[in-house]
Amino acid sequence: MLAPLVSILSTSQRKLSLLCGVVGPMLFAVATAVVGTTRSSYRHVSQFISELGETGAEFAWVMYWFVFMLSGALILVFVIASRKLVPSGPLNVIGSLCLIAFALCLSLAGIYSCDLGCSPANPTPEQKAARPSIHYCIPSFHPRRDCLGRNVSS
Repeated sequence: MLAPLVSILSTSQRKLSLLCGVVGPMLFAVATAVVGTTRSSYRHVSQFISELGETGAEFAWVMYWFVFMLSGALILVFVIASRKLVPSGPLNVIGSLCLIAFALCLSLAGIYSCDLGCSPANPTPEQKAARPSIHYCIPSFHPRRDCLGRNVSS
């Protein structure tokens, strides 16, 4: 599937593209942490990363270009280059396709940014339905909310 693309790469190009698999996620994590610290109201534990790139945010351009688009592109390069180095079993193909989908979706998040106030403090039922249900069921992300997103008293 992706083998013809990889076979034209030299050894040094292949090594450089595999390095993208390290740099892409690190860039994502570091840039998100840095931009998150510039907003005093932002909480990494309880808010979406896309809120940092909402329209009108101070460093939204950093989130668009570096966190979403560049990280996604680096991960995509890594997946394509690594296909030649891993066996072509069904699980490896599924894993590669999942990583390709992730990289493309990450890059698309830079193109289609979140509107200002995209994640309100008190979402409506429609907004809750649009979010993944797992988001409300992980206590570490919302220690004061139950699985339905309701506030829980201390």
